[in-house]
Amino acid sequence: MIVAFSSRGLADLACGSGFRRITAVDAFGDRDHPPSVENISTRRRLGLPFSDEAILTACEGRAGGGILVYGGGLENRPQLVEALGHGRLLAGNSARVLQQARDPGSLSSLCLEESIPFPETLYPGEEEGAAKVLFSPGDGPCWLRKRVLSGGGAGVFEYRGERLESGEILQRYLPGRPVSVSFIAFEDRVLILGFTEQLTGISFLGGNAFKWCGNITPVPCCHEIAVRFYAKAESYAEIISDKLGLRGFNGIDMILGPDGSVYVIEVNPRYSGSMELFRSKSDLFSLHLAACRGERLGKNRFEPFKEGTFRAKGVVYAAKRCTAPDTLPWIESGRRDVPWTGDVFQPGDPVCTVFSSAPEEVECLDRLAKEADRVYAELVVPCEGGK
Repeated sequence: MIVAFSSRGLADLACGSGFRRITAVDAFGDRDHPPSVENISTRRRLGLPFSDEAILTACEGRAGGGILVYGGGLENRPQLVEALGHGRLLAGNSARVLQQARDPGSLSSLCLEESIPFPETLYPGEEEGAAKVLFSPGDGPCWLRKRVLSGGGAGVFEYRGERLESGEILQRYLPGRPVSVSFIAFEDRVLILGFTEQLTGISFLGGNAFKWCGNITPVPCCHEIAVRFYAKAESYAEIISDKLGLRGFNGIDMILGPDGSVYVIEVNPRYSGSMELFRSKSDLFSLHLAACRGERLGKNRFEPFKEGTFRAKGVVYAAKRCTAPDTLPWIESGRRDVPWTGDVFQPGDPVCTVFSSAPEEVECLDRLAKEADRVYAELVVPCEGGK
């Protein structure tokens, strides 16, 4: 059983690994799930948001046993993961590990102990000093206000001096590139899958502020800084994985400064969408299961295809209220996370995922923008004054 806010990526991996009896519970119920997957959408089938109650309802009557793999949307719900894992082999991080990995205080302490750079962090009641200096000329905002239990850039705002609420923190703003390292954590060490720059607030994808819009690989920076970043990121992944006891698919978000400095921002202790950019001859799903069974890395290897090109993925967000056209051709054209014909989107809703590749970064992003433009051109927008 797969449970994630969007399960299509994990379902693709499981099918590619030879699994044929797969139940995937998610929010969207995308049209391009593999045919062998029974997809249960909380919104489409149950008419419910992707809540704990809806997920448990979707899983009711499902026999115990088998494997539970979870993805994005569950890393902040350790109690739900524990409940879903009852009677099943949990192929992922335990509820205890999730609690530690997603707690900024625990991560900050770990990084301090291991001499890993981590942004200065303030908690409710500590923000008075930060409110005195809100903006640094040339560098932007001094502080970011964040909701602790959020993801994808949601709940991240420039701090303007307001009082923090429970469940919020302030973090020192760090100029630089938002980057990430993806890996599979084994008993003895980590297997690096790749490095990406996160595409955040991209206007041609309908994004704004700090909203996650996709990824590009390799990280577009000069060779000298890239080599230093890769070495630091792998070292930090090894240390954090060992200290937290991470297993299987994981990612760590970081900031790569203009001077080559690398700060850890947060741990994503589950499969992430950027992983589908790492094309490989290896069976990633089987490697994930092996790591979750407690196996050592041993002879397991990740064999990427050597292409020498930039690859990018972008989530296209609706700019206004609109409706999906006939989307069968979208699947045939290589778009993913494809909605059903007639699905209605409100501004800011994810519509689908598009991909591009090119020898250079600028061309790769230009192709991604043109593919997004084609999606927008095909969406059906109601006439002025229409419903």
